[in-house]
Amino acid sequence: MIKLMRDLSGNISTVRVQTKGYEYLPLDEEIDDEKQKHIVALALAKNLLEEAKDWTQYASIEETDTGISTERIGKVPDPLMLATKHGIDELTIEILDRYPEAANSLDEKGRNILHIAVEKKCRILYEHFRKTVVHKERMMAAVDYEGNTVLHCAASVGDVPNLCPGAMEHMKWDVLWFERVRRDSNPHILRHRNSNGKTAVELYEEHHSTLRETAEKAAKDINQGLMILSPLLATVNFALLFTLAGGFTEDDVHTVLLDSSKRALRLFLFYIGASLFAALFALATLLSIQWSPFHVDYFYFALPMKWLIASTAMFYSTAFTTMACLQTLILEDAMQNFY
Repeated sequence: MIKLMRDLSGNISTVRVQTKGYEYLPLDEEIDDEKQKHIVALALAKNLLEEAKDWTQYASIEETDTGISTERIGKVPDPLMLATKHGIDELTIEILDRYPEAANSLDEKGRNILHIAVEKKCRILYEHFRKTVVHKERMMAAVDYEGNTVLHCAASVGDVPNLCPGAMEHMKWDVLWFERVRRDSNPHILRHRNSNGKTAVELYEEHHSTLRETAEKAAKDINQGLMILSPLLATVNFALLFTLAGGFTEDDVHTVLLDSSKRALRLFLFYIGASLFAALFALATLLSIQWSPFHVDYFYFALPMKWLIASTAMFYSTAFTTMACLQTLILEDAMQNFY
């Protein structure tokens, strides 16, 4: 364990203390050390913030009007900007709690903290800024030196989130994030063009062209696997319609169990029919996915919804097929002790 110590002169130092229970677990000890280093770094930053009297040393010393935004040149690197760019959420929130005026800072490209949080796709900081920053509406409508709005910043690909291991999940997350920022922004931002003459949507499609192609290939590969399972379920249930339990009479007109077990037989036929319908419905949905154009907006709602419908239909098809098999055993009196 790493502890933060302050001596009599006020100097800050760190001391590593061996915690009991980690002597024979090197992996857990390594994880614990990383967590403790993070805690120590945050505690050290808080102590430095306490010693800082104000935020004037990071404020601008020169202002020049560029026609797009106001350029601000700082004396030293802004800790708030550095913490936001590196995704240190706790330190960023701590700085804003102590110095709310620091939210007006701009980086070397003329971007505010909302621009950076959106570009890094940091949901925690973005929600915190939206709730606590005083001039959040003005910051959402601001543009940098290149004419990029906050929606242009949301068009970047960014890092892959931990919960999005594949290209398809990454694409869905980026589309969801872009739509989230768009709903929070002013409507006119959607039509705003930067210094290169591109809107946020055009910039998004340009940045995500490679990722979209990779996600499309991954989606079709998964879809092809599901398209094998759904016809298989439909084939099995279709065959069950002509091989009813108990067989037919000698004249091949009526089933043997029609008179003796009419209710059980009808229930068996219901299971088969429901499973066949669900399998064919899933197949039709999967075919619509396979033939879709896979444009950018398709990953936002249409693709997840179609996959949800297809997966639900295949689940019910599998469940009804299982119930039909159990109903067959009931008709054959193989489960009479459980019926």
